[in-house]
Amino acid sequence: MIPKIIIEWSIWVTLDEHKNLELILLKGHLILESMMEDVINNYLSKDAKIKTLHLTYYKKIQLMKLLARDDIKNIDNICAYLTEVNSIRNKLAHNYKFQEENELNKWAERVLSDFPVTKFTKYTFRTKIVHAFAALTMSAYEELNA
Repeated sequence: MIPKIIIEWSIWVTLDEHKNLELILLKGHLILESMMEDVINNYLSKDAKIKTLHLTYYKKIQLMKLLARDDIKNIDNICAYLTEVNSIRNKLAHNYKFQEENELNKWAERVLSDFPVTKFTKYTFRTKIVHAFAALTMSAYEELNA
């Protein structure tokens, strides 16, 4: 398995190059979705993997939760944070007046309080959100692929 610090760093670097919160949200959402696909595919046969190609983000959360082992202690928290960030992304995508800053900031603070992360820079409003995406992605990947 790839070392945790490498995955965290690669997510952080990918998102930190962007200054626009909307773009960070969209790209962070895609990174989380890609992680879920990897986790799901580790549990499924080749034929079943093909069927997951057209699942929505929300359905991937549900499938990942169903496939996860019973001993994964943070599965409910992981799925709750994945669902919450999906809701924030959907509000952005479907309401042109939506201002994501407050909800995204609260989400990031809760994620960072529940999941450890390597701090690559001083926290600012933006970098806290970037770190939260790295923390959630890495924690979910690590716990669900153990």
